[in-house]
Amino acid sequence: MSNPEYAGVYGKSSSPAKLAIFLCVAWLLTGALFKLFYGNPVDLPPAVLELSPFDAYKTFHWAITVELCVAALALVWPRFGWFPLAALFGVFLAVLGKLIAAGAESCGCLGSSVKLAPWQMMTIDGALLALLLWSRPWKRIAPTRKLALRAGVLVPMFAAAYFVPRLMFIEVKLPPKPAEGETVQEGATAPQIQGDFYLFSPKTWEGQMVFDLDLARFTDPAGAIETITPPAHVVLYRKSCDHCKAHLEELALNPPADQSMVLVRIPELDDANVENIIELKPEGALEIELVPLPRGYGITTPLSFDVDEAFLVNSVTEIQVE
Repeated sequence: MSNPEYAGVYGKSSSPAKLAIFLCVAWLLTGALFKLFYGNPVDLPPAVLELSPFDAYKTFHWAITVELCVAALALVWPRFGWFPLAALFGVFLAVLGKLIAAGAESCGCLGSSVKLAPWQMMTIDGALLALLLWSRPWKRIAPTRKLALRAGVLVPMFAAAYFVPRLMFIEVKLPPKPAEGETVQEGATAPQIQGDFYLFSPKTWEGQMVFDLDLARFTDPAGAIETITPPAHVVLYRKSCDHCKAHLEELALNPPADQSMVLVRIPELDDANVENIIELKPEGALEIELVPLPRGYGITTPLSFDVDEAFLVNSVTEIQVE
């Protein structure tokens, strides 16, 4: 109910505005918490990653931090907090508009576990923003009292919003490379990976020795990359990927001439329960898998590269399957 002290000044109940703020905050927190517990940087819209001054990991941390801080501010100080809340929803709508124009299938707003098309998310966000503006919180909510108390509540909430994402989502630190001249025994135990997620940058692989790729340090068993026989054609794939299925079928029917085949499978989230749709593979291909990570790997599949007689990587290609 509205505060009688402000009756006649604002003249209307603050309940509609507070309800609108609560609904917007609840939806905002839903997205932030899904990203916090289940998401990874690849879920963020490309426009956000491109415009961010930070790398993908820090951008992911800051995206969650900003959402949590805006939610806290709107709940504790609604008279002021409704404005950054509305502004954030406006940013969401602008980003979703770009995703729709680009033909994206999922917005990534709820992390990796829940897929929502950009138009679906835009409908929800747009409706909530319209409700917030219709409720006119700048007129219905009375001026804020007890500012010192509210600030005292917000400080630890902001601190938690900063530190929690950085404690709950940890970038993988690469296992050390073998010493020069040292070889990894075939079948050796897979390395112990510390962290939740790893983002590959295939563009940097061109011209490197295949043994020096970051990819080589995630194989299970360890040292599997060293069993490649050059010249070789290497394909990275996921077992639930339709495009990977089509590409592997094409390679099975038309294998590359004078090259051995190597298939590197990228584990997926909840990998054991993910359906394997790959039905046909190139005959005689060397098969390698990567160590599963709690939040997976960031890389577009299918992806291929060649390894020449000198074990140098070339022709790194993100494969487009029609």
